[in-house]
Amino acid sequence: MKFLTEIVVPGAAVKSATYEVRQKTALDWPLATASVALEMNGRTVKSAKIVLGHVAPAPWGCRRGGARSLAGKEVTEATAEPRARPPVAEARPLSQNASK
Repeated sequence: MKFLTEIVVPGAAVKSATYEVRQKTALDWPLATASVALEMNGRTVKSAKIVLGHVAPAPWGCRRGGARSLAGKEVTEATAEPRARPPVAEARPLSQNASK
């Protein structure tokens, strides 16, 4: 008779996070979200994807600036903050969602 004694799951190379902005803290739809998925090679970004939610009729993939320019760099405030600006630089609200 054999027993299972161990399961080894390799560490994920993809790291992800989502940030939500809400008007209330509970039971409310987000006003906007930003999700990031980073494929890592150690501490360095191999590739990145950034998607904004609740800002368009469908999730909005950010193709300008940020994601591509993170490749080959470590994620720090100094590398991430300037890359957050280009994807939203040309954003314009619709008539009923200027609060976003």
